[in-house]
Amino acid sequence: TEMDIFEANRMAASMTAHPCSSVGPRRCTGTDCGDGDRHEYYKGLCDKDGCEFNPFRMGDQSFFGPDAAVNTNRPITVVTQFLTEDGIDAGELSEIRRFYIQDGNVIQNSKSSTIGVEGDSISNPVCAAQKNAFIETRADAEGDYNQFAAKGGLRAMGEAFDRGMVLTFALWDDLGNHMKWLDSWQPDKLPKTTPGALRGPCDETWGTPEWLRKTEPDAYTQFSNLRFGPIGSTQGPKMDGAEAVQSDAAAAAPGIYEGEVGGPGTPSFVEKVEELDHQRHHRTRRRKGVPTGALVMAGITLLAVTGATFAAWRSQRQRMDMRGFNNCAPPDARAFRQAVEDVEDERDRIDLE
Repeated sequence: TEMDIFEANRMAASMTAHPCSSVGPRRCTGTDCGDGDRHEYYKGLCDKDGCEFNPFRMGDQSFFGPDAAVNTNRPITVVTQFLTEDGIDAGELSEIRRFYIQDGNVIQNSKSSTIGVEGDSISNPVCAAQKNAFIETRADAEGDYNQFAAKGGLRAMGEAFDRGMVLTFALWDDLGNHMKWLDSWQPDKLPKTTPGALRGPCDETWGTPEWLRKTEPDAYTQFSNLRFGPIGSTQGPKMDGAEAVQSDAAAAAPGIYEGEVGGPGTPSFVEKVEELDHQRHHRTRRRKGVPTGALVMAGITLLAVTGATFAAWRSQRQRMDMRGFNNCAPPDARAFRQAVEDVEDERDRIDLE
């Protein structure tokens, strides 16, 4: 089982749940591997397509990217919430929702504008509707396209979380598919107007490893300030004027979920939390003799991102798996590096005061 908290580059982003019918680690053989070349893609142990929420694929082509609603030219905080049907940790997982924080502002996830698919989060009803809407994009003609439901859906995802999962950061390119599933057009034999075929704005040739490694040899990303905890506990004090962020599903069931709070304020809670965190981590690093700077810095040169300062939170369940970033179009790396350096410089100034 795999939970892709945030697979992204500067042009597109996806959050995807991939349940498996097996329990625990298992090496597959034969049909269990879901080999597409043998027309067994939808017959394996795991849901390879998964249930995803990619704003671009769901119809909002101006939500995520350079100078978009979520501006990938600036550091981004990514918040992921895991909700159960009864609102307690022991309950069955019923929804995975997302919002962003940038420059002190809360940005709620975009809403689907795909015909027949209503929502702004991952839930079993949204996933079923999505599979119905995107049926023409299936990777193989054989087998049940809705493997998400066949493999147990969110119930199976929640059970895997309870067993424990590994948090992974990855920077990678794609030899087999060239990342077209994330930010381009797939299957490229279908018209681009086919529901679900267009995943992002990138040319299908940009994702080849050869192009990436030649064009972006100095690409990098930065992750910092990771947190997890009960919903509402990871963002610092409530600020005046802040509004609760709720998904459609949460809004339909008032009283079950606590809304995450964040938003405008002077100083914004993001700035306040970053300041406090910096002071704490600076003291820790200083005692251990470790230089100040990013909590986690990835310098692999295969893949380029926005360079975003990335923070992800888990709530209600204590373990998660995260996949990292890859590249699409060449970013303005110098401008983004400068933005990140400005944030780090300000943290250092506050700490020294």
